[in-house]
Amino acid sequence: MALNNGFPSGSVSTSQSTNGSTTGSASVLSNYLYDNSEIDVTKLFRGRNSLFSVITNLGRGNGGSYDTLGSFEKTSNNYPEYKWQNKGEDGYEFTLGADALVGATTLTLASTAGLFTGRRLMNTATNEVFTVSSVTNGTTIVVIRGTTAVAMTNGQALLSVGTAVGVGEASATFVGAANTSASNYFQHFVTTVSITDQDMLAAKVGGDKRKNIEDILADKATTHADEIERAVIFGRKDTFTNAAGNTVYTMDGVKEFAVRGWTADISSGLTAETFETALSFPLRYAKDGSNTKILLCGTRVKPKLSALYAGQIQTTDIKEIDLRVEKIMLNSGEYIIMSHPFMDASSGDWQKCALVLDPWYMEVVYPEGATLEKKGFSGKTAMIYNTKESTYANEKVDISTYMTIAVKNTLGCGAIKIV
Repeated sequence: MALNNGFPSGSVSTSQSTNGSTTGSASVLSNYLYDNSEIDVTKLFRGRNSLFSVITNLGRGNGGSYDTLGSFEKTSNNYPEYKWQNKGEDGYEFTLGADALVGATTLTLASTAGLFTGRRLMNTATNEVFTVSSVTNGTTIVVIRGTTAVAMTNGQALLSVGTAVGVGEASATFVGAANTSASNYFQHFVTTVSITDQDMLAAKVGGDKRKNIEDILADKATTHADEIERAVIFGRKDTFTNAAGNTVYTMDGVKEFAVRGWTADISSGLTAETFETALSFPLRYAKDGSNTKILLCGTRVKPKLSALYAGQIQTTDIKEIDLRVEKIMLNSGEYIIMSHPFMDASSGDWQKCALVLDPWYMEVVYPEGATLEKKGFSGKTAMIYNTKESTYANEKVDISTYMTIAVKNTLGCGAIKIV
């Protein structure tokens, strides 16, 4: 992965998507104001341009209901760090790390991850095909050269062309690349709402006093949802001690996973061909045969794609979540195009990039546990009345969410600079 000042450049891949109208969220809160109950924060996003809403509600739709946990959501009790296995795929493309003479049988590669005894490799520059005899370490292999061996040069590509085992041998010694351990921190999002006596007494005689308070809470809940959305996209995993001496955990957002996948900078030569070539790499890695990806676009990307694929982009309404998305078929894969308002000029060069994301490998995870009263404690969004800091003239409510993002195959993701 090549980066320039933290942004993708050089090799291959990317994704992004969305479009929608805005709707009020007061009605979402009205049933929860006075009992400190859980709020379905995804409903605060409905009708708005939200990656969080799309990935959670797509999973809920697959589960048959938009009101329950879906296939893209999980709960976990291993707070503060959620761990999972990053799915490894068989490597089939390798790179020489040093020159090799005609008679050389020990080769240096950039990495041997995914290689095993019996694998056949073809040098794409010389067309020589040879067999891996053994894997010495993370960068060195011993090979049986081809019948027409040719000198090789540092940087040349080696492509896997199958396996070959000897007569009487049952199998190769190892098949497949081992999964790698990955993790992300749970992040605590909290928005404190202060309702003063002025707010309480502001409603006119005969007015709807309850609605006055609901409107204040609804506005803060929308702010809370936006804070989560920004972290879901731009967050970075970190832990530190704050001024109060308490440990703070923050999570990686999807851009951090995307740049670990396939990256490319095609901004200087954007054509339908270069664009589809860049997007072809993440499609190699799809879960259970699904070929649907999300293309999360900076605000300057969508106009380029509209001009590039005039008449080929289809609009689809997901009525259950009041969201309109655009789709395009490329390389036998379907991309949901989302132009995200947060990836604008304020985000720097991310306004010019697209992130390729695979919803089938993505999960929103909430921690859960128990209180001293041995009652269940959930990290899902809740309105919590702040009894300790409230007075009759200044009541406080905390809107609280604990959550993290898990991406279980970064090779199914990517980041592409388009503009």
